[in-house]
Amino acid sequence: MHKRNLDLELEKARMVQNMLLPQAFPDLHAAELAFRFQPYYDISGDFLDYYYKKNSQELGFIICDVSGHGIPSALLAVMMKMALQLWGEYIHDPAGTMHKVRKMYNGKLDTYHVSAILGYLDLKSGRLRCVNAGHPAMLLCNPGSDQVREIKPAGSIIHEDLMHYPFEEFETILQPGDRLLLYTDGLTEASNEAGEMLDTEGLIDLYLQNKNLDVDSMCQKIMTAVHDYTLAGKLLSDDISLFAIDYKGA
Repeated sequence: MHKRNLDLELEKARMVQNMLLPQAFPDLHAAELAFRFQPYYDISGDFLDYYYKKNSQELGFIICDVSGHGIPSALLAVMMKMALQLWGEYIHDPAGTMHKVRKMYNGKLDTYHVSAILGYLDLKSGRLRCVNAGHPAMLLCNPGSDQVREIKPAGSIIHEDLMHYPFEEFETILQPGDRLLLYTDGLTEASNEAGEMLDTEGLIDLYLQNKNLDVDSMCQKIMTAVHDYTLAGKLLSDDISLFAIDYKGA
């Protein structure tokens, strides 16, 4: 009876966590967004979200990964949503926003840590600014080319012992057709039966194989390939999140 009650509570927690994820993306003229989210357990330490300011045509985006699995990691991931309640007021300042997030986590992490990418995109000009708190590199791609850039400005994970380090900010101007791929390390560390991790190179290969698809179809193709690579998910050992943004131009 106790186990059944626990399973029911975990199912409710999973439903609540899913409600905190984007339920639908706005119909943007200048961009298209898509994501996939696969917890290792019923609930996940991964989190992703966006903030869209329609009047100024500005887009904020974030992906984060809390160390560990299960309920403690999921609760710390939910705190990211709480930390970004006023995101719209400082959306154009990723470094300042990340500092505010880190301050909110101060004293609450115990032995856990959080990695994250937080970005800002001006949909009118294509101006991109982002910071990285010890997270796997963001991939900057264009379907018209096979070149893929790994974007990882300097920045430490969010951890009790690393609360005072600065975040370096990356800035560039996106061109129409540019695509951003953000992901958690559960994707690139997914292993096959021989113990070989997919790695970043494997993810890039999957992107190149599907680069001409729209972002939603591409995300699905990548997740299906990872599912197959890990023997129908049996070899997965971590949460997996994938977040893709296409910039179409103003």
